[in-house]
Amino acid sequence: MTPPPPTPEQRAFAIAKAARTRKKRSEAKKRLRHGDALLRDVFEEGHTDTAIGNMRVLDLLASLPGMDSEQAKSIMGGLGIADTRHIRS
Repeated sequence: MTPPPPTPEQRAFAIAKAARTRKKRSEAKKRLRHGDALLRDVFEEGHTDTAIGNMRVLDLLASLPGMDSEQAKSIMGGLGIADTRHIRS
């Protein structure tokens, strides 16, 4: 049995929640990129905020100044951390 389709209110709520999550993640990356926050600060925030906690560590490392995705992957590989690892896990 399939669930009933979401109501317009439920759809609007889900869309707004997704927008808030994207904004929080974008702000976290921006703070790292501009040097306004340390990686440790974002990790601590990720333990209390689900939106940040579900981010991949690779995305955060790649947001650091002077770092790109390939460099972040090599660092994580050198540390023995999977590039699919999330903050909360």
